[in-house]
Amino acid sequence: MLPKRAQIPVDGPATAVALPARRITRWLLLVLAMVAALVSPMAPHAAADPGLEQAFVDAINAERAAAGLDALTPAGDLTELGRRQSTTMADADHLHHNPSLAADVSGWRKVGENVGRGPAVDRIHDAFMASASHRRNVIDAEWTEVGVGVIVRDGQLWVTEVFRDPAGTATAASEPAADPAPEADAEPASEPTDEPAEAPAEEPAPEPVDEPVDEPIAIDRFTLTMAKEAAADLALPLDEVLGALFDA
Repeated sequence: MLPKRAQIPVDGPATAVALPARRITRWLLLVLAMVAALVSPMAPHAAADPGLEQAFVDAINAERAAAGLDALTPAGDLTELGRRQSTTMADADHLHHNPSLAADVSGWRKVGENVGRGPAVDRIHDAFMASASHRRNVIDAEWTEVGVGVIVRDGQLWVTEVFRDPAGTATAASEPAADPAPEADAEPASEPTDEPAEAPAEEPAPEPVDEPVDEPIAIDRFTLTMAKEAAADLALPLDEVLGALFDA
């Protein structure tokens, strides 16, 4: 018995070619498989939220006003950097600092970073302020600029706050309010000065259950210079040396 054949018009109604029905079925199945691959579920999308970012900036400046300090000015490059770091953390589902912060931020005399995650702006901000070292970054009198990047994924907020004292600026005369006494089970990391005797060591602060936050970082030019010399002596990438400092 001859196989069933289908007539498919080609180049007009007067021309036709015959193909076995089985071959057409295979072709259709292949096309359907390709379409299914294209429309298969993708990883959850992480989107920046400018409204939430502004809410963090407002919360930071409210704390600074209460401490008698000037408000920080949002900087676009810091915001974009914060968004990239928050996206990286969300993609990895892991809270960590940007090991290339010193290289990624331009035109700074001093730079710092807070990172955290949680279900809402106020919960994360309260966790920052409950940690003496994170609070110190928020109300550091030397900062004049800030950039906050917020990525929302599956209802979870991933936030990176990047602080900068631009190169060539004078240190603010006013001083922040006194920090609360450190928690009994952890000493907050000391902030580096303009000429630290050695790279600052950091110990992890206790993390809130719902809003874990990583230890903040702040680095100045002297520390960066020492890190570059160490990288050259050890034949290691600068990012690896800075990462070791941040993880110390």
